[in-house]
Amino acid sequence: ATAASGSVIYSQTIADGTATHTVTHSLGKQFCIVQVYKVSDGTLEMPTVTNLSTTQTKFDWAENKTADAYRAVWLAVA
Repeated sequence: ATAASGSVIYSQTIADGTATHTVTHSLGKQFCIVQVYKVSDGTLEMPTVTNLSTTQTKFDWAENKTADAYRAVWLAVA
């Protein structure tokens, strides 16, 4: 499968030891598709994801998460 023309993909290791973490991604799109994976085994995680703006996304978990133990992947479509 190929990404749609004009789409942008970005990924970053996230979590900082707390239950809430905000990432600045600078994609220029507010409504992105975001998935979060546990780095150690690739398990899909399900935090509450809020696209705050065209440059920031907030992740909320029920409990504190180990720093850098998760990778978020964004897909922004034009």
